[in-house]
Amino acid sequence: MYRIIFRLFLLLLIPFGSRGQFPLLDIAKKKVPTSRTKPERLNALLALSDFKNSMSGDTISYYARMAWQLALELGDEKALARSAYQLISGDLASGKTDSIIPKIESNPLFLSVKQTDPFLYYKLQLLKANVLNRTNRLPEALALQLKLLNEAEKENNTLASLFLMNYIGATYLNAVDSREEARKTWTQALDIIRKANNPQYREIESYILSNMALYYIGNYYANPAPALSDTCFDFINRTVSLSREIESMGVLASVLSYRGALYGYQKKEIEAERDFKELMTIRNKIGDPLYITDDLKNLAFFYIQHNEPDKAIAAATEGLMISEKFHIRETAMELLNMKASAYKQKGDHEHHAETLEKILLLNDSINRANSADKIEAIRTQYEVQKKETLIARQKLDLFKRKIYLYAGAVLFILIAVFTVYRFKKYQRGHRQLLEEKRLQNEIEIKEAADKERNRIAAELHDNLGVQANAILHNSNRLVAETSKQAPVVSRLQETAKEMLLNLRETLWALKNADVPAVEMWLRVIGFMQQMGRHYTGIRFIVQGKAPQNLVLSASKALHLVLVIQETVNNSVRHSGAYSISVHSILENDEWKIMVKDNGKGFDTVSAFQKKDSYGLQHMQERAETGDFVYEIKSVIDEGTQTTIHLKI
Repeated sequence: MYRIIFRLFLLLLIPFGSRGQFPLLDIAKKKVPTSRTKPERLNALLALSDFKNSMSGDTISYYARMAWQLALELGDEKALARSAYQLISGDLASGKTDSIIPKIESNPLFLSVKQTDPFLYYKLQLLKANVLNRTNRLPEALALQLKLLNEAEKENNTLASLFLMNYIGATYLNAVDSREEARKTWTQALDIIRKANNPQYREIESYILSNMALYYIGNYYANPAPALSDTCFDFINRTVSLSREIESMGVLASVLSYRGALYGYQKKEIEAERDFKELMTIRNKIGDPLYITDDLKNLAFFYIQHNEPDKAIAAATEGLMISEKFHIRETAMELLNMKASAYKQKGDHEHHAETLEKILLLNDSINRANSADKIEAIRTQYEVQKKETLIARQKLDLFKRKIYLYAGAVLFILIAVFTVYRFKKYQRGHRQLLEEKRLQNEIEIKEAADKERNRIAAELHDNLGVQANAILHNSNRLVAETSKQAPVVSRLQETAKEMLLNLRETLWALKNADVPAVEMWLRVIGFMQQMGRHYTGIRFIVQGKAPQNLVLSASKALHLVLVIQETVNNSVRHSGAYSISVHSILENDEWKIMVKDNGKGFDTVSAFQKKDSYGLQHMQERAETGDFVYEIKSVIDEGTQTTIHLKI
């Protein structure tokens, strides 16, 4: 099999062939100068927004400014609002995500748009959801999309519902444990489109088909079965055909990128080159940085599949520069993973380690950003509630003053009764004041504890983290310099990696007083994915979900995570298994977490009695400390099953 050699800059020089032309867009553009009246020209300019998926950000903004000027001259407020929407769309296509939501929320033209122009209202809200997805603020994006879907369904607005279902599926796909929810959402939307048979739904159908292709491609890379390959190409080819027909060129470029990467994975170099060439000519004309970085990621993956790590590193580096410029965090994480894989393939262990460290830092920064967003939302909600409580108290005080005024006119005996009433009320108020002071003291104590916990976490990170990284770096240098001490160096490397892993989990626990079970389960999923990247000969599987409303103490969550990680590590080191799985099972009031392998098994009685190894005893001690049950069963030549029992 020969190796194909082509570079990205050559792709950008390829003439824009017949398959890259935009005939429908060209027709729509020609209507602008040929319009005989200003209202006709304004309508022609606004109609161009239907083709924004096939235009660059600068082109969208150019026509939007023309429409804005005409709408001003004609005094058409509805057209002004739609022109403002097109201007913001141009910003999004140019990668200017930071300014989009403030522009939507501060523009007075959009204040009553839900009543005056419901179609534009949903398009604006979808722009906000798009920004939230692009900046990896998935909880906020999903909350907004589900709220809008509920509104659209109540209004029987099928087109808006379909667009929202497409976005909701994309948000689910980006979440680690919600891929199946994405498939179900898109399948339901495609069923609605099939039954309606409405030409108005063809654009959104192309989006959903391309997303379904992306879903099945992910499954195929995890399990490259022929049936899955056929399904991937079926969805891709359907999308290519439809997007060419309706001239949705952005979608066409995306699926060509998927297909090129898939061809590359299957060693079909000629077909891959053909698709990459066509998609780059389209991207060169459209120019959305989000999709350009995605194309570069696929190109880097193609080079890795063909054992060309230097080209993969170059493509990933270019994509990272664009991601950094336009704050595209999600694609940056994938590009870093591609770069790390290329360095590993090249045998450049030093740069591989540095890239892995950057991945950890970027992942932590994303988590911190999401945490800050959640905290800000909670704080805002709290401030609103506090203001409502203050208004209620002011109304109550006004009512009391009126009562006091009327009470002054009553007889002496009533005044005496009133005095007794006031005294008792004073007692209640005094008790309430004491209770408020007690609660305030508890809050201050908790804040002080949180501050101290963060200080300890920072010192651990700054001291132990740096030292462990130094050990790992120097041990890599030892491996390169001598092979005589290879076993010692290998143990030293493993110890340093375990120090970093345990330190990271400890820092995570220290930074949280309480941890939702869902967040703890995400740590387990992330660990299994990382193990899969390090041990490619073993299949790592995660099944099930964590209890939605269960909150664990940070200490218990840490013990659970470390026990699961140690159990998986033991299977990797000692079992000889080629499949290791972690299952979450909810039964009545119990949460069971099972770790299974199909390895050689061992005698558990002898293992517990060993005096030169304390691994199993140590995990039992963790289970007792964390208030959960750790149970292990093993059958020789069949494998080992470990079960953690936790009361909900």
